[in-house]
Amino acid sequence: DRSFVPRLYTLIARQRALVDAQDFEAFAETDQSLHRQLCEAAEVSGLWALIRSRSGHLDRLRRLHLPVPGKAQSILDDHARILDAIAAGDADAAQETLRRHLSGTLAQVDEIRAKFPDYVRG
Repeated sequence: DRSFVPRLYTLIARQRALVDAQDFEAFAETDQSLHRQLCEAAEVSGLWALIRSRSGHLDRLRRLHLPVPGKAQSILDDHARILDAIAAGDADAAQETLRRHLSGTLAQVDEIRAKFPDYVRG
């Protein structure tokens, strides 16, 4: 059942407007909503509760990294690719893109640490 896909495309459109407005706080909130709704659509809503209970440090990294030029656009591109794959019924492409998306901030920890040494320790 892919009936949730149009609703998530609406969230992506909202994120795009928030990037244009440079409202990264609201962008981050909308991002959380999109991820939660993906978990619910996959019928693993309990996973969302687990993710949120363990995401404090990662949330801080995301908040530091989000305003970096190009980061928000990269997130939007990933979200669109994930939804396009889901809409097309291509589970392998959706999974591969989602894994790459979820590792995006973690792959940049050294860069974030160098830019914010008072906030991120080794």
